[in-house]
Amino acid sequence: MEVLKKDAALGSPSSVFYFLLLPTLVLWYIYWRLSRAHLYRLANRLPGPRGLPIVGHLFDVIGPASSVFRTVIRKSAPFEHIAKMWIGPKLVVFIYDPRDVELLLSSHVYIDKASEYKFFKPWLGDGLLISTGKGDKGDKGEKIKEQVDTIMFEGHDTTAAGSSFFLSLMGIHQEIQDRVLAELDSIFGDSQRPATFQDTLEMKYLERCLMETLRMYPPVPLIARELQEDLKLNSGNYVIPRGATVTVATVLLHRNPKVYANPNVFDPDNFLPERQANRHYYAFVPFSAGPRSCVGRKYAMLKLKILLSTILRNYRVYSDLSESDFKLQADIILKREEGFRIRLQPR
Repeated sequence: MEVLKKDAALGSPSSVFYFLLLPTLVLWYIYWRLSRAHLYRLANRLPGPRGLPIVGHLFDVIGPASSVFRTVIRKSAPFEHIAKMWIGPKLVVFIYDPRDVELLLSSHVYIDKASEYKFFKPWLGDGLLISTGKGDKGDKGEKIKEQVDTIMFEGHDTTAAGSSFFLSLMGIHQEIQDRVLAELDSIFGDSQRPATFQDTLEMKYLERCLMETLRMYPPVPLIARELQEDLKLNSGNYVIPRGATVTVATVLLHRNPKVYANPNVFDPDNFLPERQANRHYYAFVPFSAGPRSCVGRKYAMLKLKILLSTILRNYRVYSDLSESDFKLQADIILKREEGFRIRLQPR
């Protein structure tokens, strides 16, 4: 009787289900691994920090935005120009050599934004931030609305972050602020008239300070693409496989010691014409570059120069903090976790 009961238990629907489930899962996993063999083969040749089995660096990207950003940058920085990380089954490769950045951003092939950008679709639709330009047909009114939403989103937070970092740095580096104020006084004198476009062309030193701010604290610290084809890098014998997400780590690119002699020092002279002429064009990409670069970059620079010159003509900026006190975080836009605390004194 006991043998019959055991046989009946083994033949129950639940027992059969679990008996078949295990080999099914094993077969599915084998098939899944084989379908990704090309990706794993090329990924194994890429340098990067060691992760945990199966989950990789998943736990590094869970938590407050400030700690996630610092952890990812800290783990990627020791590698010369490329670092891979596994976020579960997803391969993410950070690049920060200008030659590789040029290869990616100048291409008309590698233009698909990473899947993470799709989180913006409910707000921005298929605007410039997300669209690849393929099959962009539909209601013209809706398309115009999507582009306006994108401009409002990209054009406000980025310039707000850029101007906030600029004013913070002016408050820290008083001697540099003195030179900016002297330049503005030479342009405007005692006049209270609004700045004109011609005035902005004369703001040479302010522009260099602004460019140096965008170098050290780029509003968009990461630019991501999802590869539909393999990408052979120019900087070394590495191939990033299709299916991977390639991320231009702007914060590391802009502080590359092979490009900038003192990468962590705020030095507006980095943007003297003679220094720029000797630097790779893709060593500085605060507005991205290539066919998917920011269409509003000239407007953004004009807007920032008008805004910042107006503030500095009327106020002197002070800060009680140093750059070492900055706690950077990046949700989408780079900012300071503690906020931008400065003091303004009427001139």
